[in-house]
Amino acid sequence: MSGTHDQGLFFETDSLDEAATLLSDTYARTRISDRRHPAGTVMRIHQRPLTPDVRLDDLEFGLGFGAEVDPLETLVFTELNSGRTRVDSNGRSRRYEAGESYLVAQPDQAYIGTVEDISMSMVLMRPALLAKVAATAGAGRTPVRFVAHEPASPQAALRWRGACAYVRASVFAARDTAQNHLVRSNSAALLASVALDTFPNTASAEPTVQDGHDGHPETVRRAMRFIDDNADRDIVAADIAAAASVSIRALQLAFRRHLGTTPMAHLRDVRLALAHDELVAGHSEDTTVMSVASRWGFGNAGRFAHLFREQYGQAPAEVLRGS
Repeated sequence: MSGTHDQGLFFETDSLDEAATLLSDTYARTRISDRRHPAGTVMRIHQRPLTPDVRLDDLEFGLGFGAEVDPLETLVFTELNSGRTRVDSNGRSRRYEAGESYLVAQPDQAYIGTVEDISMSMVLMRPALLAKVAATAGAGRTPVRFVAHEPASPQAALRWRGACAYVRASVFAARDTAQNHLVRSNSAALLASVALDTFPNTASAEPTVQDGHDGHPETVRRAMRFIDDNADRDIVAADIAAAASVSIRALQLAFRRHLGTTPMAHLRDVRLALAHDELVAGHSEDTTVMSVASRWGFGNAGRFAHLFREQYGQAPAEVLRGS
């Protein structure tokens, strides 16, 4: 059984052969063996596209089986909610229990997966998005590659699970946010950024000597002009750095050195100010706090209200009522 609704695509089957076909069509060519399953539902898949680069999937397997899977050509970060699994790739066998998070395999590597009656939540992410967020896809740089399949620490794992839960709750909770392009793109960039902080990878964290030279006030001025002119667009730190004609490390250094903040935090503040102006104007009876917040990329109403009150000393609803 399959279907489409406001929250994405849903597939369910009690046929293992059909499950193999669905997995092949959805992820990569899958050959199932070692079948061990009772009668009843074999597999459920719930797919929710976030952006063209990121998709959130929930999978349930009411059985145990082994499968050979071709290279996924994308990154699949998995949270195992129940059951247990084993992944064999690149000559290494890895076992995971409920509550653990992991990267299934490198995008260009085939693997063998073995599952035992499991439920999992996954984030599928194109490597190009990570390269953009990490600003490694330029001259003299190499694409990001993960050097470990597990989080760097228990604290990092908690941050990853928290970010995933935040995006699921914020983006798909209400129609205003679920259909807002800016909220979705911000959420995808957030997941990419947290993935880079969670799973050890090759992205450099240290600015170069040239970055230090470029971290001057003119860099900040160019970046701020670009942010002011493009706050309503889907932009990330790499876009701001390109507009300022410096590397992302130089951009971050310049903002930290001269403003005591980060480029993305400044972008958030600019969008918050624009949301404030819109609430003050209150152009129509249809204007709501959530519609304004989501238009400027704030997908979580509670988070928006907290930031707004910190900045302006009033709740967004109070400003709207006073308009």
